[in-house]
Amino acid sequence: MHSLSNLISYFSRNKHFFTRLIVDLTKILWFKLTKKKVVVITTGSGGIGDYLWIRSFYSIIKENNYKIVLIAMSNLKETVESFDKNDLDIIRYFESCIQPKKIEILFFNFFYADVYLNFCKECIAQFVKYKVVYTNTSDINYNWFYEERNNAVFSQFLNLPIGFHHNLPNITPTKETQKLSAHPYVVLTEGGNTHGKLNDIQLIKIIQHLYNLNYNIFFNGNIHRLSTIISKKQLTRIIDGYSFPFPQYVNIIKKADLVITVNTSIYHFALLLNRPCVIITPYEPRTVKLNNPNQVCVFNDKHITDMEQRLKPKTNDEKQRLLENTKTEMIIDAIDNILSHKELTA
Repeated sequence: MHSLSNLISYFSRNKHFFTRLIVDLTKILWFKLTKKKVVVITTGSGGIGDYLWIRSFYSIIKENNYKIVLIAMSNLKETVESFDKNDLDIIRYFESCIQPKKIEILFFNFFYADVYLNFCKECIAQFVKYKVVYTNTSDINYNWFYEERNNAVFSQFLNLPIGFHHNLPNITPTKETQKLSAHPYVVLTEGGNTHGKLNDIQLIKIIQHLYNLNYNIFFNGNIHRLSTIISKKQLTRIIDGYSFPFPQYVNIIKKADLVITVNTSIYHFALLLNRPCVIITPYEPRTVKLNNPNQVCVFNDKHITDMEQRLKPKTNDEKQRLLENTKTEMIIDAIDNILSHKELTA
């Protein structure tokens, strides 16, 4: 009875499941009849930041005449359909890529993938029938936005052009997004549960400094938390980032004077858009280009400038502890350095 209740609940959340399944199975049959090559890509249980670098390869895969089947987590639906709906041949959303439901696994009984790209150790690989599998590897030294790691995976069956680089789509700004640029603003994130959050003292000092510099602050975090630690006067400068659709962050970050963030999806947006960014990180800032004057990594009482300075804490508690040990003075120093560099190059 419990299983039946769960199944009914699942279909109430996924009302068009069977319609999409029939359409997708029809496409798979057509792929077979026309002998099309198929790549199945799964995002695993990664977040939006991970998806941003996965999607960067769609165009080159399509250019090599592969059909793309994307298996993504349900929480990525808004981003996937805003950015890439027209570039993907089939999209399946799972509530869990680690433990998919039997009704979801049904989809994989009807076709073989020519290539399976696995971006997560714990995912649906065991259910996908494939001829060749490529996985991301953790033992490769990589620097610029997973470039080496990605190339190690993709160059085995695709010819990546020498000048290949990552991109983000053009998202039409909303009226609310356009209004943001009426006054200079900075994007600030408090961080997340898996990478650590800035503590109250850090947030208070950073916001006070930005307030003194006459910036509005586009805050990606818990606005109610802020209301208990900063003044009402300062709150008038705060813009609630959660009130904006996430795909609009492309436009928001493009127009920001600076991004200040812990390792979150906002960090990936800033890197892709090459925006000035202060990255406050307790570990492994893998994607930062360390010699880029527009990007500064702050850890503890230093700016990270060398691969050897990177730590790899194993638990969320350890990440939080390391993040809280980061000196706010170093964060503010990095903010001033980047803003002064921006003024000099404007």
